Amino acid sequence: MNQPQSQSRSLTQAQRRRQIQVELTLNPTREKISYDHDLDRLTITRTEDVQPHIDAVKEDRNDMRNGFSKSGNWRKIGSIPMSIVAKWYGEGFNCLDPNNAKEVRRRLNDMSKFRGVDKPV
Repeated sequence: MNQPQSQSRSLTQAQRRRQIQVELTLNPTREKISYDHDLDRLTITRTEDVQPHIDAVKEDRNDMRNGFSKSGNWRKIGSIPMSIVAKWYGEGFNCLDPNNAKEVRRRLNDMSKFRGVDKPV
């Protein structure tokens, strides 16, 4: 009877390990925290490898007709990495607010690597 309990515990631990691995792969942002004792300053540096994001946008651009889906019902004009969204929030700009759509398009035009269409939007 002790054996099935230990097996269920190890399964639970294995499931936890899988869950942690999934969480790590879904979050491409890396965070480094350092403290300077002389200056009494805490520094948090966030980095993200955006090359896979750029490759995905490029693939979408090649697969879609100028951003339009195969059915033509919707158009993907771009994709913005989370590190840039976080930076904008830090600057006080909410890119998810529908009232800011024009400014999001303007900013997306300045970042052509993240734009899913050939021409400015």
